[in-house]
Parts: sequence; structure tokens; C-alpha cells
Amino acid sequence: MKLAKFKYSFAFCLILLQAICFSCSKEAASPQWDIDVLGPLLQATLNADQILSDSLYQADNSGKLKIIFDKELNNFNADSLYTIPDTTINTLYVWPFIPFNVGPGTPFFSNNKNLVLSINGAQLTAATLKKGTIRLIAKNTLPTRVYFTYTITEARKNNIPLSITRSVASGSISYPAYFTEDIDFSGYQLNLTGATHNLVNTLAYNVLAKSDSAGPSINVVQGDTMLNISAQLIGVSPSYVRGYLGQKTISVKDSLKIGFGKLFSGGQLLLDSAKLNLDIENFVGADLQTYISGITSINNRTGVSIPLSAPSALFRNLDISRATETGSSSNPVNPVVKPIVLDNSNSNLTSFLQNLPDHLETDLRFNVNPLGNISGSNDFIYSDRIIKTHARLEIPVRAALLSLSIRDTQQITVSDFTSLDPIGPSTVTLVADNGFPIEVKLQLYLLDGNKSVTDSLLIPNVIPAGSLGPDLRVNASTTTRINITIDNYRKQNLIKAKFIAIRSSFTTTGAPQLLDFYEEYRLKLQLLFDGTYHIQ
Repeated sequence: MKLAKFKYSFAFCLILLQAICFSCSKEAASPQWDIDVLGPLLQATLNADQILSDSLYQADNSGKLKIIFDKELNNFNADSLYTIPDTTINTLYVWPFIPFNVGPGTPFFSNNKNLVLSINGAQLTAATLKKGTIRLIAKNTLPTRVYFTYTITEARKNNIPLSITRSVASGSISYPAYFTEDIDFSGYQLNLTGATHNLVNTLAYNVLAKSDSAGPSINVVQGDTMLNISAQLIGVSPSYVRGYLGQKTISVKDSLKIGFGKLFSGGQLLLDSAKLNLDIENFVGADLQTYISGITSINNRTGVSIPLSAPSALFRNLDISRATETGSSSNPVNPVVKPIVLDNSNSNLTSFLQNLPDHLETDLRFNVNPLGNISGSNDFIYSDRIIKTHARLEIPVRAALLSLSIRDTQQITVSDFTSLDPIGPSTVTLVADNGFPIEVKLQLYLLDGNKSVTDSLLIPNVIPAGSLGPDLRVNASTTTRINITIDNYRKQNLIKAKFIAIRSSFTTTGAPQLLDFYEEYRLKLQLLFDGTYHIQ
């Protein structure tokens, strides 16, 4: 709720009061005269949106308000289902034969091999890469330049296979030549079924090498290193994969901060009802079971924790079917949504919220493919569309406040008080026109640098509630005038003050009777200054 805005307005009023009343500078040494000043310093209007909500709010046709909190509780990433680690492919060819003369431009090496990727938790047949790098490193000890072609035939971009032809300069055993280059691997579509197209997690590749056609003939003997190349796959991250994602259990614990407990320092909030819609959206092409182990309302100020009780939704497996693909690149997935609706009839949601939590702790578990590989290795996942748990909390603002209190301390930033002397005895009047069915008790304290109280303001400190009609709706606002005397003693306390403490409490008329709150409710505030300014 935006009662926070209410308290900050009073702090702002005091600071503005200091700035306007006490920061005027002296003019000339003469003449001297006193003038009486009467006028408004500040006017503000706070409506129901500002006082009652820190999120969305809606009003029905009669003007009754409903607060809506709309939050995403979790959205874990694809690493929970699979990972593709960095991998190095080493190609080392040592001459195995009797001495031989290699003429210019002679092919001397060719291979077609499979690389089995150490993919954890899944058996993939295809992937589209969001990002990744191939780092080629070559070392040459032959006395001629060597040309090599590195090809991954089933890695295609715009339907063109990845094929890289490079060369490494001539060298020697004592002074080998080196070559290094990073190749962008993003955007490639990988077939991970290997050269025979019946494997998983397997990348087929080919390396060709030949001597420089413009170079010299060279003599090689048994044991000479003809080719020494490594291809490092670095930071490979798919945007899409297909295959069998495996059977696994994923636990997701989350902590969601909300403002109740941090804002309120005491008192009670009584609610009539509440409704929580939990929508678990499955964007993964695999069957799921979700198991909600707990949702807990935690108020760290009081130390009270209240677990959510909802037998129809908690501590039981809830089946969610697999998503399907649309064939559209802009919207490729049809998710499956598992709705869970909690209210007063099937949960303790009202008392759960009346705990005034400062955060909620959630504990969920997802079982992936609980029935095994029933898709025939046609599971899929898009990295930006996994599983989302979306919470929409609706609270009709039919409530009672019983001394619901707010405590806050703010630093005073106005520091130029060099011209306080010209201010004579004065009065600042807070005029409050209250159109809410809430009695407000307010006190402001001046604090020194050690946060010890040096003075108090706003005495008397009660702003009465607006008047209720027979329908329990405010039909007339009440006006209250609170005078703050600024004498020499208080002036000195203002000069020395480093902080201001705000203590306020709110009680609805007839509490604990529940009252509806309406869109037209307003609290109007005005600060008036009446005093003497001595000019010399």
C-alpha cells in the first residue's frame, strides 16, 4: 500500500517549511522594519491510489477499490535442463611411414570423425546456437606453409555448412610457427546425430591438410608432426534444442519482496477477502509435474511466519502437458497453462496476508518427463521460453485498520540556517481535509546527530476521519487545523536537528468493522505560515 507516500509528504512539508521560512538572507544594514507574513507554503492532495496501493488498483462501477499485485515468481533458465560445456577437439597427425618426399600442394591428411559433446542431462539431436565461438589454434614445425580446411558439415547457417580454410606459416622444431583465430559460431543450426545420423549429442567434423603449392618440396621421416590443430568450442549457448530432455527433478526456491512488513511497524490490518491466481506456464516441449512444497508469509519485524494452507494445490503433483510448436518464428510456442485459484473458500489466504509480510518464500519442484521418453526424442526447448510461474493477487479494499502504524526516520538535508535571526515568533498551521474513513495520529520528532529526540511537533496530533453515511461511505470530509509554534527554543532545535522521525498510526472508523474504500476518497493537506519577519 502507498501509505509510504503519506508519511513522506509530512517529511517533505517540514523540510519545505525550513527552506521557505528560515533560509532568507539579510538585505541592507538599514532601514529596519517588521512585516507580518500570512500565506500558504504547501498544498497537496493524496488520493486512494497514492494511499492504498503500491501496484495497480481498479474501481468497479460503484467506485469500490480493488488492489492488484501482478508478479512473476520465477523463470529458471535452460541450464536447469541441460548444459553444453566448453570442448576442445585435438587433431594431431604424426607421419607413420618410411621417409617420404612431400611435393608442393600435396594433400597429406584427411579425416572424418565424430565428436561426442559432454552434454549433461539430455540426449540432443539438434540445436540452434544463440552464441558461441570456435577458437582455432595451429602449430607447424614443417619447413613449408601448411593449408588446412576445418569443416563441420552439419553446422549450417543460411543453409551453408561451416567450412574454414586457413594456413600456418612454415616453422621448425626449434622455432615452430603458430596460428590462432576465433570464429563466430552464433546463428548456426547443428545436427547432433553424427556422421551416421543415428546418434545423439554428436557433432561430425572433417579436417583436410596439404602443403603449400608455392612452397618447396620437403622430406619427412617417421615421427615427424605433420599437423597439430585444436578447435575449442567456447561459450556455446543454444537458443533452441530438440531431442530427449531426460527425466529429472528441478527445485526452485524464490523469495519475493513485498512492502507490507517493511512499511508497517505495528497494529493490525483486517481483510474481508482475497484471491490469488497462480498460472504455471509450460513453454517446454516435455511433460511436467509440478509440486508446490510451500509458500510462506514472513514478517521479519514480528518474527511471525504463516504457511499458506491450500490442500487442493499444495503438497500434491499437478500434471502439466507439453507445449507444442507453432511453426512461426515470431511466436514459436503454444504454452500449456496450469491455473491454480486460491481464495477464502479453499485456503487461509486472508490470514496469510494479514500477517503483513515483508517477503514471501516459495518452494516449487518440477518433474520433467515423469513418464520417460514418450515423445520419441522430440522434446524441445527455446532458451527464452522455459517455465513461468505468474501470480496475480486481488484484494478488495474492504478492510479495517487497527492502529496500523508507520515509523520512519529521514535525514534533514536543509543546512543553510544563517538567516534565522530575522524570524520572530511564528506559527505554522497544518490544515488537513480528510475524506477517508481513517483517523490519523501523527507525531514528528526532531533528532540530533545521535538520533536522540530534541523536540516534538504537531501537538495535538490527531486528524479525525471523514463522516460516514448510513451506507458506511464517507459523505463529508472533516477539516482539522494543527498549529506548530515556532518560538526561539524550537528555532534552536531546528538549527541543530539532523534527522526527523515520523510516527503515525491509522485506524478506520468503527474498527474492527470492515469498510469499503472508494475511488473518490481524498486527503487534502495545506501548510500555512503566520509570523513576523524582521528586516534590517
